[in-house]
Amino acid sequence: MWTVDAISTVYEPGSTFKLITAAAGLESGNADENSRYYCNGTIRVSNQSLHCVGHHGTQSLKVAVGNSCNPALAKLALDMGGKTFYNYIDLFGFNDRTGIDLPGETDSIVKDADTIGAVDLATTGYGHGIAITPIQIISAVNALGNDGILMKPKLVKKIIDKDGKTIKKVK
Repeated sequence: MWTVDAISTVYEPGSTFKLITAAAGLESGNADENSRYYCNGTIRVSNQSLHCVGHHGTQSLKVAVGNSCNPALAKLALDMGGKTFYNYIDLFGFNDRTGIDLPGETDSIVKDADTIGAVDLATTGYGHGIAITPIQIISAVNALGNDGILMKPKLVKKIIDKDGKTIKKVK
């Protein structure tokens, strides 16, 4: 059986997931353009130190995402709480297969919102402790530029004009 890693293999999305956390925070009202996050290189959560590659100081959410700041996105996930954050994780399609027209699509690994602890919630905010397929993160990020509408990804065989004439074939 052949596989396509983009649909058949799950990965921790890491920093790419920060876009999802930021969007969820903004949409849920737990963050806005005036929200500020402080980063001194770590954040303490339940007696655990979670680290960042930088010491970014005080920053807006937009700057924190640009800095790929772990403490800022961890704080935002904690501010939202497990139920709210995981509701957005579900809305972005991470609990379901995308339905792309290829065999072998696998399920993601998402912890249960009812039993998640603070450390796991915080690390999920910056893309650790969750395992998803590349097609799932691509689909979710595309929804950000599509007025929040999550679309089923499609394979393209050809592009046709309004009269049915083939403009381009895709191998």
